Amino acid sequence: MSLRFGVIMDPVEKITPYKDSTLAMMLAIQQRDAEIIYIEPADIFVSDGSAYANGKQIKVFDSNEHWFECGESIVVPLGELDILLMRKDPPFNTEYIFATYALDLAKRDGALVANDPRALRNFNEKFTISYFPQC
Repeated sequence: MSLRFGVIMDPVEKITPYKDSTLAMMLAIQQRDAEIIYIEPADIFVSDGSAYANGKQIKVFDSNEHWFECGESIVVPLGELDILLMRKDPPFNTEYIFATYALDLAKRDGALVANDPRALRNFNEKFTISYFPQC
């Protein structure tokens, strides 16, 4: 049985393929015969105490012209995915915070969340440097 990865990211059609690290990760995941579910933060919701998303199966390609193909939208219980990756770029806004709360629920429900939701909330990439003034 192959692994099911959920990748939460900005709109895939707006990335710059030749330099996008999320696309590179998805290519590596796909090479290992894993299923990838593409999720945008706006498509995450909570119902009856569990996190879900309107996600899409995605196939990715190492191409600058045609780098992805998406399937139809499906409702995915996030806790049933094997691994979740939060790859959303800033801004750090309410939608982002809500997504991290939903990831807490997915983690509780059994998904491995690669980047801990509490760390995403508490250690903002723009502020964390303040903890290291000597640098």
